[in-house]
Order: sequence, then structure tokens, then C-alpha cells
Amino acid sequence: MSLLRAAAADDAQWTTGTYTTGYWDCCKPSCSWSGKGSVTRPVRSCEAETGNTLDDPDTASVCDGGTAASCADHQPFDVEEGVTMGFAAAAVGGASGLKGDENCGECYELRWTAEEFSYGGGAHPDIVGKKHIIQVTNIGHDVSGSHSFDLQIPGSGQGIFTTGCAMQFPGYEIDDFDCGNNYGGCEDVSGCADLPGELRAGCEWRYSSSYSWKTRNGKSDNPYVRFRRVKCPQELVALSGTEPLDNDEYPDYGETEAPTSSPKPTYSPAPTTLRPTMEPTQSGCCFYPEQTSVDVCAACESFAPSDNWCAQSQSNCEHCSATWCGGVADSCAACQSFASLDNWCAQSQSHCEQCSATWCG
Repeated sequence: MSLLRAAAADDAQWTTGTYTTGYWDCCKPSCSWSGKGSVTRPVRSCEAETGNTLDDPDTASVCDGGTAASCADHQPFDVEEGVTMGFAAAAVGGASGLKGDENCGECYELRWTAEEFSYGGGAHPDIVGKKHIIQVTNIGHDVSGSHSFDLQIPGSGQGIFTTGCAMQFPGYEIDDFDCGNNYGGCEDVSGCADLPGELRAGCEWRYSSSYSWKTRNGKSDNPYVRFRRVKCPQELVALSGTEPLDNDEYPDYGETEAPTSSPKPTYSPAPTTLRPTMEPTQSGCCFYPEQTSVDVCAACESFAPSDNWCAQSQSNCEHCSATWCGGVADSCAACQSFASLDNWCAQSQSHCEQCSATWCG
């Protein structure tokens, strides 16, 4: 049974607490071989010299002296505001629950989260909550523990396989493909100019606002994600040439999980209770207060944009390890009628919101 398979699309489960890395080694993807995953056909690979799609899934990899390579169009790309797509190698075991070959061809919705490493790496605050939809085309046997996906991004490091790209693109030196940094790749966008023209767009994507590699205080740097299995979008299927046999059993990316089918309770306001007047303060989801010894919301210097996933609710904000300041200066401070404590609507935030009311904590 496939990882994270749910009884119904709306019950899709999220896995949290894992991080991602990047690579581009030009080798034939593991999922391009026969017998990998439950898919319509093996993942597409390309002839190294011509770039044409190979028909034989058993052609040897360019990294092993053969002619099969990763296709140059398997780079990440933007779809719309807050949504990007690409391809990745999946972990084998570890906290992610991924199983390697079984995951070939499957698609996952990744949402960048605000967790950080002890050295300070993680997602840039501007991408937290945004979606990156990936299809598994490779298997990372060195990807385990809390490491879930190794994203295919040109210029982000060739890892241990340093011969494939120079074989696929004659005339370029090995160091041209990752600025001589096999693990981590180029430090800034200027290094993308050394890559072959076919790979530059994906390399430059890494430093754009879609990913923001090391553009603020060392972030993004191997960002953390939460992820779930989703239906493979046609944008990815058209490039990979394959989709899972059970593709239609999973929700589209971004699809909201269905609420429980319980009748909506009627809200009966309690007798009017005036809340003490509060000084207006900023509202939203705060990532960086100027200092923590004062009121976080009043001193906040970095609020999530209003359309950011983290800013949509208190629970979203707290999931992003940030401070919720939403609505304090508005509906809560001005409220003239709070539900009594024994009212069903006052028992939790979810109850309150089902009553079409505002939760003030």
C-alpha cells in the first residue's frame, strides 16, 4: 500500500518535522528503470548527447558510462503565486515514512515551514506556507532520518556523482555545475552563469522569491516542510511521462480537507459583557519581533503577508512557530458580546469558527 494513503481524499494526512535539500547530478533517475513503483511507465530519461527522450528504460546511466541522463526540463518552475513545482529524490526510511522505490512516480504537496536548524538554516520567512508540488523521480539512499526529499535544482550540488553532468554537457568542467561545492552548490545567483543554458532557469529559480536561497540571515537553507500525498498534476506528468496507477484516489494539491459532517450549532449570545479597552496593535502572524522583552505584536518587524498560509488563522500561525497577533486590535478589542463559558461555541477555536464568530483566545 502506498505511503500516506487515506480512506478518502479529504482525509489525506500530513507528515511534519522533516527537511529538504537540493541536488543536480545529471544521472539517470532511479525511477527511470523498469519495475520501480506502481506507475503507468518508468519515469522519462533523456539521451545525454541529444536530449531526446529514451524509449528503452534499461539504458545505462551517463554516470556509469552509459547514455541515459536526467532530462534538462526536470527543473523547478513557478505555476502561480505561492505555488511551484518540480521533481525530487525520496528518502528511504526514517522519520518521513518514505520507502524508496515504492514511492516512484508519486506526487507530494510540500509546504515550507518555519522550523530552524541549530545553525540557523531553514526556510526564508517569505516562503513559509507556500506550496511546492513534487513528483518522485529518484531515490536517495543517503536520504534518511529527518531528511525527506532531495529536490532537483540545477546548481545545488552534484553530491557523490560528479561525472554525469560533464558527460552530458561536453565543454563544461565538473565545477561549473555547482561552483565547486558538491554539497550545497553555488552560494549566489552569479554562479548560474557558468551552467549550460539549458539549466540556468532552474538554477536562477533557487535564488528567486520562490525559494530565496540564502537571501536573508542564511535562509533559505535546506528548508523544513510538512507534506502529504496528492494527485499528480498534469504539469508534472507531461514532463515525467508517468503517473501512479492510483493517482485519482488522492486530492488535488491545495484542496481543503472536508470538515466533519456535524450540524452547525446555533449561537445564542450571552448577556452583553464589555471587554476592557485595549490599545490598538498590529495584527497578523509575526515571525520576528524587534526584541522579545516587550509585547511581541507591538514590536513585530516581520508579519507574514495576508495571503501567506501562516497568516490565515491562529493555528496556522502557531504551526509556523510564529506569534499570532490577528484581530486583537479589531473584533476582539471591540467585541460587545462574548459567548458564555458554558456555551458550545466557547469551548474551542474550531467551535467558535463554526458559529461564524471570532475566536479571541
